Amino acid sequence: MSSVLPADLRERFRDVKVLVSSFTCKAKGKSETYVGYKWLEQIARFCDTTLVTADDEAVSDQWRKIQTCRQRQYTNKLIRRINGEVSFDYFRFNYRNARQFKNTIAEYDLVHHVMPVAPRYPNALGCMARKFILGPVGGGLRAPDSFRSEVEGHEEWFYKLRALDRARFDFDPFLRRTYNAADLILLVGSYMYDLLPERYHHKCQVLLEVGVEANEYKATRPLSASNSEPLKLLYAGRIVPYKGLIYALRALERLPAEAKGKIEFTIIGDRGESGYEQACKDFVKTHRLEKIVTFLPFKPKHEVLEYYNQSDLFVFPSLAEAGGTVVLEALAMGRPVLAVRRGGPAESVLPEAGFLIDPRDPEYLVDRIKETFLEVLANRELIVAKGAGARKTAEDRFDWSKKGEALMAIYERVLGQRVASKAESKLQPVG
Repeated sequence: MSSVLPADLRERFRDVKVLVSSFTCKAKGKSETYVGYKWLEQIARFCDTTLVTADDEAVSDQWRKIQTCRQRQYTNKLIRRINGEVSFDYFRFNYRNARQFKNTIAEYDLVHHVMPVAPRYPNALGCMARKFILGPVGGGLRAPDSFRSEVEGHEEWFYKLRALDRARFDFDPFLRRTYNAADLILLVGSYMYDLLPERYHHKCQVLLEVGVEANEYKATRPLSASNSEPLKLLYAGRIVPYKGLIYALRALERLPAEAKGKIEFTIIGDRGESGYEQACKDFVKTHRLEKIVTFLPFKPKHEVLEYYNQSDLFVFPSLAEAGGTVVLEALAMGRPVLAVRRGGPAESVLPEAGFLIDPRDPEYLVDRIKETFLEVLANRELIVAKGAGARKTAEDRFDWSKKGEALMAIYERVLGQRVASKAESKLQPVG
């Protein structure tokens, strides 16, 4: 949903110079690269913006781009996978930024590091800046203790290295210096308070890092309160252990036969070599759920939108989801969401927009998912009401234009008198 740029905000921030640090930043990128671009785009709506990046795209008249290094391409499959988690080139990027901006950093009113999101990355620019905002930062979220044996025992070994992130705040001087220098630390979710040392809590604020362009999500199939049609469930995402798909399947298996006959469950996504995907498919086959469960491979966004359109309830029982773009997409399509009260979904799925379940233990989660399915089957009007709430939530809170305006309120608080003085200076006569 596009919004008219508030004239007073545009006037106040037009001469505020912001240096945006986004290691990856592409308008047509995926995951973090796209999120970095969207934050950049919103900042440039208001401020005099310069981007420093390692990407060779993201060129626009709205900002200047300074590329301090290029990302290398790794041919080894394992190294490429690990680099997806660690981003080796980021540290070279960070070092070159320090050298290149050493004598010019004071020209900027604010440095804002937006990408990578993970809290493990130091930022040299922020340490030299007049004012510095870090984040939103997130990641390092692990499955609850009661799920560890079922989830983490099946993940690739390098995912376990995320547990080191918290310890690095105690022995990594570069990371400590970055967090000490920050005037404000934006967090993707309240769970980050448990991961960051308490000494930083006083300068933290929650701001979910992902958003949606709400006007791109238009449902053409209205939700129906009629029981004559099957309840259409949808899951979209990677099929990996921490996403929790198996718990939804277990809940489905425990339903009475009559209830099963009223449900259709479509699952979109894959992981290739992961044995977890096959385990989910084997579970469906073993319990004779093939008639109501359909597995589909990864599909491009425009195709997934039609599956949202045809669904009634988006099921996403992830146990360690930092953001959850697919959740926001479902909300924007006016589809209520069933999720776990943890990480990003705990911030985005409001009571009027869906159902949140506490992740006490596997049995509790499965039973509560099953009970939610039964509740919705018994009262389809609930889906209609929460669908309307889902769309309103996406428009009011998670549309990128709204997030940009919220960020400017944060900028105004951090910059304080500097914003006011720059705006007033334009009213003073010259000479």
